[in-house]
Amino acid sequence: MTTPPAFERPPIVSERLAEALRTDNNDEFHDTSPYAACLLPLLRELGWNNYARDLIEALPHFSEQIDLIDLRNILVTLGYDSSPLKTDIHSLRDELYPALFISNGGKVLLLQGKRDGLIYYYDAQTNQYESTPQLRLKGTAYLFTDSNASYGNNPTDVPGDDWFGNLLQRFQKMIIHLLGMTFIINLVALLVPIFIMVIYDKVIGAKSAETLPFLISGVTILLITDLGLRFLRAKLLGITAGRMDYLIGNETFKRMLYLPPLYTERSTVAAQLSRLKQFDSVRDFSPAQAQPLPWNYHSLLCS
Repeated sequence: MTTPPAFERPPIVSERLAEALRTDNNDEFHDTSPYAACLLPLLRELGWNNYARDLIEALPHFSEQIDLIDLRNILVTLGYDSSPLKTDIHSLRDELYPALFISNGGKVLLLQGKRDGLIYYYDAQTNQYESTPQLRLKGTAYLFTDSNASYGNNPTDVPGDDWFGNLLQRFQKMIIHLLGMTFIINLVALLVPIFIMVIYDKVIGAKSAETLPFLISGVTILLITDLGLRFLRAKLLGITAGRMDYLIGNETFKRMLYLPPLYTERSTVAAQLSRLKQFDSVRDFSPAQAQPLPWNYHSLLCS
């Protein structure tokens, strides 16, 4: 009787990178992807000097690849916001360094800075630090800012810290796109009864059957566009809802851990459970709990 072969789980990049951080094996990052190769050099350029444990906790779980989105999410978790800028390297101002630059041809560079007329950068593909007087490449530069200078401290001690507003601002463009797609979908839904009225008035009433194929063709294009927008909206809404649900849960739990001891030591178990339910109610705002509600206000207004 032969023994069945053992099931081999596909390699998980996050686990390999976490083990590489524990053993100080930086070559594993370069072998994973160009974006993973830029992670540690970029953190050094940004002046991040915290413990490796924080970086291990920020790595995406059960991920089979580290791409640009994963890299930006890791940096946001560590306290660095990023914003894209369409430009060429020659036009990038000195105060915007360091920056992650992705050329139109897919070349990934970490721009360290300008000094003595030279541009210093790290090439993720070759794993080499280089310098050149001119580097004329066009593409997208991702600029980083320290969004939380008190990272690692008590977040409740930061004056004017609107963490929920900052969270919504991260998804501002995505929310605008969702509202725009919902408006177009509702507009198409309003055009269907108008099409029926045109059929009765212009085709049946005027006995003009020649216009019917053109009307049907136009409505068919609208319906296909409507289905495509509905599919895209559902996909974007699922991604946004999942990210917001995860981030809201983490942030509320972090703030619960930073509560003063007076709120926990002298409270009964029932009072502590009631406070936990109050924190949990913040997550109910997430679109994952009520997906159609925030995006369909115009249909109520139109009706």
